[in-house]
This record gives sequence, structure tokens and C-alpha cells, in this order.
Amino acid sequence: MKNKNILYTLIAIIIIALGAYFFNQSNIQADITKNKDGSANLSNNKTVNFGAVLALTGAAVNEGTELKNGIEMAKADLLKDGITMNVEYYDDATDPKKSIAGVEYMNSKGYKTIFGPTWSYMITAALPKISEHGMTAYIGDTSSDVVDGDAKQKSNLVHGISPIYQIIDPSAAWIKDRGIKRLAILTVDGTWGIAHTNAWIKAAQQAGAEVVMQEKMDYTSEPTTIATLTVKAKSLKVDGIVQTGTEAGAIALVKKMQELKYNVPVLGTVYLKVAVNTKKINKGDLDLSLIENKSSEEFKNKYKEMYKTNPSAVAEPAYDLAMIAAHTELEKGKRSTQEYLLSKEHSGFASKYKFDASGDVINHGWIVNPIK
Repeated sequence: MKNKNILYTLIAIIIIALGAYFFNQSNIQADITKNKDGSANLSNNKTVNFGAVLALTGAAVNEGTELKNGIEMAKADLLKDGITMNVEYYDDATDPKKSIAGVEYMNSKGYKTIFGPTWSYMITAALPKISEHGMTAYIGDTSSDVVDGDAKQKSNLVHGISPIYQIIDPSAAWIKDRGIKRLAILTVDGTWGIAHTNAWIKAAQQAGAEVVMQEKMDYTSEPTTIATLTVKAKSLKVDGIVQTGTEAGAIALVKKMQELKYNVPVLGTVYLKVAVNTKKINKGDLDLSLIENKSSEEFKNKYKEMYKTNPSAVAEPAYDLAMIAAHTELEKGKRSTQEYLLSKEHSGFASKYKFDASGDVINHGWIVNPIK
């Protein structure tokens, strides 16, 4: 009799366990919807794990920090939708060798999707390892035309800003609007500078302006060199300057122009605005403008509420790419990341993203805004 009671107790326990199992399975299935291609959409109560190799110290710390902030904002919003996104960060200190080491570290931890690296020359350095390990890297602040590498390697990258050649039309409009006839192009050396130089030469031609200076400089010597070139530009009666480089270079340019009482319009990239926003320079009465990807006031307000400062142009694409990366991992099914990204438009904070085969977002474009 005693043995029978034990047997009945065991049977009851098994029945209860089976009931709990099937109840849980039914709940899990209720959370799974199907995409049009039949693959599972696991967007409810799921977890995705990514690495991030970003410049959280060194020369690119401002941009690297904003990329991280955008990712962290996406994490918080994904959690509201039942998606947990874990991100492990690696600081490459704006050092290409450490960018490579960061990619190797992420691969050793099993991450096949990462955010970063930050600047184009760090991406170029790490690209062979990203490709070798079959990783996907979401890049918040570059496009494919500023990264060196063959097409097969670069297919592993997903970019958050539009290709640089798309700055031609808005830059030409700025040159015409300012009545510029003698233009100086001042850029850092490397692929980033070359892409901007080529685009600005075409913009000048389109606007009927003459390029009387076309100068490239090393990153390390940029502040000193750009100060000397500003003196040269004034002596050549340059009446408009387009410039891209580091924050230190932007600061040196503005300070030298003020010292020389040389007030001509300047069109710069993100670091010119950063230098003004962080009050490292006072623009005074200089006519400074920024060429940037389109962004939304709503995102700027959301960012400022969380971080108590205004974002530059890279935080919003970092946020959007983080959201897209999470949903891609959960929804792509058996398709590759690239196949999934090409298959449709993807939701961003304020607008849709459409990618091409180079991993570039092609439907956002560039605009010129005055720096206030």
C-alpha cells in the first residue's frame, strides 16, 4: 500500500510538471508572430547581445560617447517593448591597433554583431578582422565611401549616415547663397578628407566658384597647420572656407580667423558645431554653418532631457541603428543580416531607413544649418 501511495504521488508530480510545461509553451507561442516570409518574429520578451568597440577616450571621445549614449537610449526604449538588449563596451581609445584588439575580443566572447568602431581610419584598420570573423558592424557616423577595403569586406558594415557624395547639392547651394567666388577646401588627410574634397570640388563647379586652395593635413598636426593655412587663405582673398577634421582643428580655425579679423563664411562638419556647443570657442559674429544629416528636434529634446546637453549629428543614427540591429536579430530568420536589411524600410526615431548593397542609408541626405 505504501508503495502504491508513492507511485500515485510520482504520477501526480509528473502530470503537474507536464501541465506547467505545456502551459508555458502555449504562452511562448502566443508571443511569436510570423513575418511575411514565414520566419519567426520574436520581438516580445526576448534578449539580444551585442558588443561595441568605441572611442570612449582619446581624440574621438566626444563622438564615441555620443554613439554610446544613443545606444543606451535605444536599450531603454527596447526594454519598454519587452526586448532586452545587452551591450558590452570596449574602449579603443581612438587607437586603430586597439580597434583591432577590440574586434578580436568581441569575437572571442562570441559576439557576431557589434557597434563601431568610431572614426573611418579605425574602421578601416579593424575591417579585415570584422570580415574574417563574419561579423556585422553597425557604424553610426560614417558611410561606405570613407572606409578603405574591398566590397566583400565592406559588405559587413551597416552605416548610419548618407554617402558623402550627397553633400554636393546642399554645399553648392550654400556657396551660391553666400556669393562665394574664391573657395578654400581644408581637410584632414585620408579617406574621410578625400571624399569631402572630391564632393566640395564638384559643389564649387556647380556653384560657379573657383577652388583657390585645396589642402590636406595630418590629424596630429592639424591645429598648427590649419592656423598657418588660415593666414594663407586671407592673403589669397579666399571668401569662403569648407573644412572637415577634428575638434582641435575647428577650434584652431575659428580662433585664427578671429585673431586675423578675417570674417568669411565657413562650412564645417560635426566638430565645428561641437566646439561651439561645448563653448570651447565663441563664434562671435563669424558666419559658421554645419553640413549634417537630417535629424529631428524630437530626438534632440529626448537626448537633452536624458544627458543635459545637446547632441551632435551622430547620436540619432546610433540610436536608430541600435533599434534596427535588435529587431534584425529577432526577425531575420534564416536570412543574412544584409538580406534582411535590403528587404524593406526600417523604422528610425523620426524617419524610415532604406539601405543599399553597400550598407549605406540612402534616403536621408544632407542639409546645411547655421551654427547658432
